[in-house]
Order: sequence, then structure tokens, then C-alpha cells
Amino acid sequence: MAFTLTRENGTTGVETKVFHPLADGWVQIVTSFNQIVETHIAEVVDEWHGTMRFTGEIERQLVPSVHTSELRTEQARKLWAKLKLQGWA
Repeated sequence: MAFTLTRENGTTGVETKVFHPLADGWVQIVTSFNQIVETHIAEVVDEWHGTMRFTGEIERQLVPSVHTSELRTEQARKLWAKLKLQGWA
């Protein structure tokens, strides 16, 4: 049985932490969130020499991310309580 906490993460949407109890007193925590990645746009000035210049434009892309960690059950319980105090629901 898994336990889930979520919170609003500004302009990138919702961040989620799912606590999966494992055997032998461990808990796996899977954190899912989105992040904005910015790329500076460049254009080719001279194909022969490979010269490029930045246009000043920035391309933004929303990229989904997942992070997994494992904690002892007691540490996971403390983390859960801390996150609840921070407003996670």
C-alpha cells in the first residue's frame, strides 16, 4: 500500500511524493515534478567555419522529472511529518 503527498509547485504544476513501504524496514520515495528548461537559441553565421551567434531568444520547455530514494521507515515517518507541516496534503 502506497501513501501519497502533493503540493502546488508554482508555474510548473504539481509535485508528488509517493511513499512505498518495502521489506526489512525501508521505504521507497518516488518524487515526480515538472521543471522548466531554458535553451538559448543560436543561428549559423558561417557554415564552413561553424560560426554561430545567439539570437537573444530563449526557448522554454516543461520537462517531467522523477527522482527515487530509499529511507529507513523511521526516517520516512519523520520526513512525512515534516512535509505535512510544510503544507503538503
